[in-house]
Amino acid sequence: MRVALSMLVVVMLSSGCAGLIASTGKDLTVFQTKSELRAYLGEPTWTGVIDGEEFDEFCTRLKVADRPYSYASPGYAMVLFWTCGTCELLLVPYEFYRIGKGTVCGQTIRATYDKEGRVADLTLDREQLYPFYSVLRQGSQITPPSSQSTASDQALADPASNPEH
Repeated sequence: MRVALSMLVVVMLSSGCAGLIASTGKDLTVFQTKSELRAYLGEPTWTGVIDGEEFDEFCTRLKVADRPYSYASPGYAMVLFWTCGTCELLLVPYEFYRIGKGTVCGQTIRATYDKEGRVADLTLDREQLYPFYSVLRQGSQITPPSSQSTASDQALADPASNPEH
């Protein structure tokens, strides 16, 4: 009984901490141009052009907020609920491992720029850092396909505009 009670206390104290740990650090979406990113991260270790797009690679040991959106999803909340918070017993040490690895071994950030020199995409150790980065950059909304209307949908909605009826 004491073991179960102590487990419950540990789980309740660590609920949601993996998301907080992952979102700490610098959010790189605030940088919009090449000069702003270079001012923060320093001179790149590698520059080049691939498929007509210029890129910079930076090696850094800074903590980057690399998963601010994955722990803010409904899936994380459902896993917390379904496991009564015990998933945190695995996720918190995993996030500490990722921070330690990035601090000791370093990490590579690749920034790809568009033709105007604005940041178009960011990757951290060859994995996309922020999903839907271009959507975040433009401030636009993703429109689901079901809400887009076609000519046939409009004709069904307004029979007077349909010449076949």
